[in-house]
Amino acid sequence: MKTARIPDIDLARYALLPSNEKRRALEKLKPFKPRYDYRPLRATVAAILNIDGGPLEILPRVPWGAIEIAISGKSRNEEERAANVSVAKILYDFADAAKLTGHRQEIPRLGIGGVHLANYWEQGLVSFNGQNILPFIDPRKGAARLSGDSRLFVFSVMQQRQLTAGVDLASAQSCIIQIDRGKDGQKVVEVHAPKVEKLIGFKEITAQVKRENACFSKFLKVPNFFTSKDFF
Repeated sequence: MKTARIPDIDLARYALLPSNEKRRALEKLKPFKPRYDYRPLRATVAAILNIDGGPLEILPRVPWGAIEIAISGKSRNEEERAANVSVAKILYDFADAAKLTGHRQEIPRLGIGGVHLANYWEQGLVSFNGQNILPFIDPRKGAARLSGDSRLFVFSVMQQRQLTAGVDLASAQSCIIQIDRGKDGQKVVEVHAPKVEKLIGFKEITAQVKRENACFSKFLKVPNFFTSKDFF
């Protein structure tokens, strides 16, 4: 039976909230069918960030027009297409201006406490300002986007993934990429890096996720979202 799952970004937004606030937030998160999501964007991230080009730019830059066509083809409706194209174009222009290049790196999801599979990273490493970064794109806007504590949660999970992935990720700098409005009202890209001294240990991450999952399950009257076989 297919059961509900807390979206990764919402999991991070609520994980560190006090218990009463967490319950109120999760109750509002009862499953509904969103008008759109950012899966078309996620499917084209490698091209947007020039990961497909390789670290030596062996392959030519994928033209914006090809990415726009790909996103349009993956979108379920015009609202979804417009939202994804808008974010993708800002990120594409940023990647060009920052001269981003990268290479694909398969990075598995991270099982947390037997109740959640987290995926706070894109499938590739990117060279940015002379350093390899492991990026995670948060395309949301307004109150639905990651903020201070929720970014801290994401960075803490990313660190755990880097330490246990079995691939050479330990030396990469984890980064969260978001879009906000600048002082002139124009949309700008923000690149956030963690403050290592403030990161949360995995034991505490697991405890918070288990509590969040248990609370959400009560509202839905469903069992845990995953079985052990989902983690292997």
